[in-house]
Amino acid sequence: QDPGTLPVHRLDRETSGLLIFARNPEFHRKASEEFEHHRVRKVYLALAQGEPDFPSFQMRTLIEGAHAVTQVTVLERFVGA
Repeated sequence: QDPGTLPVHRLDRETSGLLIFARNPEFHRKASEEFEHHRVRKVYLALAQGEPDFPSFQMRTLIEGAHAVTQVTVLERFVGA
C-alpha cells in the first residue's frame, strides 16, 4: 500500500475482493459516505457459458444479512458460445 493512500471499501469480498483506495482524506471521506449510504452503483461485464432463458432478469439474495439485487442484461450473444 502506498503511504499516500487510504483504503475506502472492499468490493464484493466473497467474489472479486477488489479494493478502492483514496489518494487524499477528502476523497476518502466522500467515497466512504457514498458506500455507507448505498449510493454506489457497481457495473460488471462478464462472458458466460450457456444461454439464459430471458434477455434480462433480476436476482435478489441476502449477503451477510443485507439485501442484494443484481440486474442481469444480455448485451450480446456469440454463435457457438
